[in-house]
Amino acid sequence: MADKNLFVTGASGLIGGAVLYDGLRQNPDCHWRALVRGADQNAARAKLVARLARFCGPDEAARLLAPVEVIAGGLDDLPGMADRLNDVTHILHLAADTSFSSGTSNWAVNFEGTLALAEAAGKMPRLQRFLHVSTATICGSDPHHLVHEEDFPRAGVEHLVEYTRAKAAVEFVLRERYRNLPVVIARPSIVAGHTKLGVRPSSSIFWFVRFAERIGLVPGSPDCHVDIVPSDWTARCLLGLLLKPELAYQTYHVSAGLSSRSVWKELADVMASLRGEAPQALDTFSPEHLHLVKDRVVSRLGYTGRAGKLIVRAAQRYYRFCNLDVTFDNSRLLAEGFEAPPKLKDYIGVCLNNPPNLSILEGFMDDAEMFQGLVDADQSEPVQGMSLSKNN
Repeated sequence: MADKNLFVTGASGLIGGAVLYDGLRQNPDCHWRALVRGADQNAARAKLVARLARFCGPDEAARLLAPVEVIAGGLDDLPGMADRLNDVTHILHLAADTSFSSGTSNWAVNFEGTLALAEAAGKMPRLQRFLHVSTATICGSDPHHLVHEEDFPRAGVEHLVEYTRAKAAVEFVLRERYRNLPVVIARPSIVAGHTKLGVRPSSSIFWFVRFAERIGLVPGSPDCHVDIVPSDWTARCLLGLLLKPELAYQTYHVSAGLSSRSVWKELADVMASLRGEAPQALDTFSPEHLHLVKDRVVSRLGYTGRAGKLIVRAAQRYYRFCNLDVTFDNSRLLAEGFEAPPKLKDYIGVCLNNPPNLSILEGFMDDAEMFQGLVDADQSEPVQGMSLSKNN
């Protein structure tokens, strides 16, 4: 029996795929068990292979996943799985509904599902670590510009979306009701791109960075900061927090911090330079300037109809978060010996060229699960198959 028996939820997501890709190659002494939604075990494994294939191709993905025990099911199926989980030593809980538009599903998965896992964890006699992956954005709509781990969760916070409200609520309950569990909470900030693979694994959120620069309308101000980290660095940190025998704290920001945060003007200048263009003047987004977003989506990107409407509505959500101009302190993480993350400007060229010629709209559609409510609510005309500019 392997010394470490790892049980991971959410392995078919962006961060889950990055964790598996690194973990399976770097930790051969670990036995991996993954809970994946699917009609049966074959369907669940195929789903996992498809995610990992975005990192390394389908053949290599199948090879890497061969020793992984795949369990078909969801968090609500855990009560009937006790016999299959009694040898688990480490839990990595990544499963989440990340949609900004589905409050009911947010609470069913992020709150009730997490508590179901906590109940199951209480029956695992060998459990050494329960790493619950939350989000740094539980800070709500009016945080200080530098947020420390102990600042949140806090009662009375006004949240921008139900996703963060549910994540904050379940942290409260884990701390109060499940003090007997070896819970450690990791809070990633904005995860975008991969330092070696660009946006091949996922263009999630990175499309918005390109979008803001191309329409010349950035959140907060051109000198506003944004806390962005790459998925491969995030995966390494989560694996470290999961497996490191001793940790000084219960909660860690997995974030850029003061040393690696990004500045919108700096990002915009780098992107213009990579296109061989002079930096353009940047305007500042505010809610009353929504008409500017709509106008520039047409005039600068050429997106009209349903495509234009959907990308504008999605961009509004990201503008609201990025307008906060917030940095998440990562000194706890660095004190544990983890390397500081690279700045986005240092790997942005990799993201722009991998895959090549990916349009902003195509990147947005790859991120559509974050906005499924918006997409489902408007079926007025198809988006796929539109003529897309390769330069956007």
